[in-house]
Amino acid sequence: MRKNKHKDILERSILRRKDVVADVMSALVFRGKRKIDPTDLQEADSSQVYEEVERGYFKEAYRDNIMCLLDEKKEIKLYLAIENFTKLSKDVV
Repeated sequence: MRKNKHKDILERSILRRKDVVADVMSALVFRGKRKIDPTDLQEADSSQVYEEVERGYFKEAYRDNIMCLLDEKKEIKLYLAIENFTKLSKDVV
């Protein structure tokens, strides 16, 4: 078992809470100003299908957590994704 597996599971379960995601995004994106109401968040499908071009087949990956920010009409306004990386990848901005 990976060394940090239990920490990852705990982190993912905490980040499924709408109030926590609203606080984290408010802190990171809006410099601490509460601009995201937890009642405007909805959990989204975290699977992602992509093509391994060199190998000629498709793969599926799962993100740690994705929430949708809904507008007044309850339509998706924005996707919010939070990822946990043990080691930073050059592909992540």
